Amino acid sequence: MLTITLYLLLNRQRGRWLAVTSDRTEPAPRLWWRIKVGAGAALIALLCAHYLMGLPQVALDIPRWLAQALVLTGGTTTLLHHRIVAKACAGDQPARLVDNGGLYGWVRHPMYLGDCLLYAGMGLLVPHPLSALLVAVGCTALVLQARAEDDHMATLFGEPFRRWQQRSGLLLPGL
Repeated sequence: MLTITLYLLLNRQRGRWLAVTSDRTEPAPRLWWRIKVGAGAALIALLCAHYLMGLPQVALDIPRWLAQALVLTGGTTTLLHHRIVAKACAGDQPARLVDNGGLYGWVRHPMYLGDCLLYAGMGLLVPHPLSALLVAVGCTALVLQARAEDDHMATLFGEPFRRWQQRSGLLLPGL
């Protein structure tokens, strides 16, 4: 339950994230962000149902430690980069582009990368067709939300964003 609460609180804050913004602009569109949060919450519910009610699963020959490592790596990546953005947002600082620190030098949306790893790990912990569908929907929504935020940041930050965009990937370096 603590995991679900932390997940929803963290994502509630991140829905307003642009890069770092002030009150001079509206936040990026949130449709895909809401879909990815719904997919993540459904994955958590599926995971709980599996462990509490013994939900049937597909037999996969994937080591459990691999799924757990993906969950841990994804969650840690998301939390660390959320902290970087939170520090940049502290106080009454003017809007600025967060393009360094952590993975930001190589990836424009490392929190979404962390979420994708987290979703994949949760999906592997409960190998079921529904979990595969939720992982696919969640990761697709993450990519679409990242693109929407890129468009918004390009409008907000102009040339500095375009330079960062040329040297970094959306969710993975070089891609």
